[in-house]
Amino acid sequence: MLLKLIRNPWIVFSFIGLTVLLTLSFGYEAWLKYDGERVTILYDEEGLPYDSAPFEPSLEYPLGSDNLGENYLYRVIDGAKYTIALAAIISLIQMILSFFGGFLLYLSPKKARLTFDGLFDTLHYAPFVIFIYLLVGPVLVIFTWSYTLETKIVFPAVVIIFLSVPVLSNLIAKELEQVYKVEFIQNAPTLGGGVFHIFRKHVSRFLVPKMFVLFLQQISTVLIIFVHLGILQVFIGGSETYKMDERIEGKEVVIITESFTMSNEWGGLIGKYWSEYMFNPMLVFGPILGFSFVILMMNLLVHGLTQTLEINPYVKKKRERKSRLRKKTATELDFTKI
Repeated sequence: MLLKLIRNPWIVFSFIGLTVLLTLSFGYEAWLKYDGERVTILYDEEGLPYDSAPFEPSLEYPLGSDNLGENYLYRVIDGAKYTIALAAIISLIQMILSFFGGFLLYLSPKKARLTFDGLFDTLHYAPFVIFIYLLVGPVLVIFTWSYTLETKIVFPAVVIIFLSVPVLSNLIAKELEQVYKVEFIQNAPTLGGGVFHIFRKHVSRFLVPKMFVLFLQQISTVLIIFVHLGILQVFIGGSETYKMDERIEGKEVVIITESFTMSNEWGGLIGKYWSEYMFNPMLVFGPILGFSFVILMMNLLVHGLTQTLEINPYVKKKRERKSRLRKKTATELDFTKI
């Protein structure tokens, strides 16, 4: 099986792409982070200023810079580990809870199952992100100053998890129902197989690959939710306020501040610079390119795994066995009556 996975080009390509991105992201502190004074004004050879942050894309700044003069490509790379890790953790917890929820739903009476099925199917058409925004908005938008960093990360993750579990539980219950309809699994109890033995030996071999593929697909779904939350100005992980400028209005000094995402999470970067999209579109395109790249790698990985594992427990493929015997003609066969 391992050789099959290695030989699949989609799996190898996606694995290398994700590995390179995460390696650069985890090595940000050692390789890419600039600890010196940030440059906000560029000067020509004569010492005259000709540009100020945010800078346009160039060889030195491939994605331009932010308002603080920091290389924006490095910020996007730094936020990759937080974005992907948080999406993976949320998806893993979703799958664990949904597995038990789906099993309980499968064991429930048929009438109750049909009721839950109709109820959970309506959630596919509900404005999922709006529900999340209404629940996490008071913590991450309105009263963000009064909550700790841990609360700003854990609370939105918990909301996303529990809003997704019913739909995933219903999906897994349907998968279990299909698996248990396979003929040899239905007949296993007549041969003395217990419930746990049948699940461990037969059902798990069909269900585990499907669960793993569903886990990877769920990571892509969570990443898309992060994009939507970013557009709605929700910073997962909270924000940090910097003093940008000050001006005098009458007898009062007005301090101009801006909020920046503390973790460089890609959804937060989109939300931060969404209002500046028309003036400097690369500030929005940068994290969107990151999201697109990771989602593409996840889809290629799912495609490769589906090809390699041949996930289809309900239809057995008939494989033709090549006969090693030489085919005989009709005249060579012996039709002597016994």
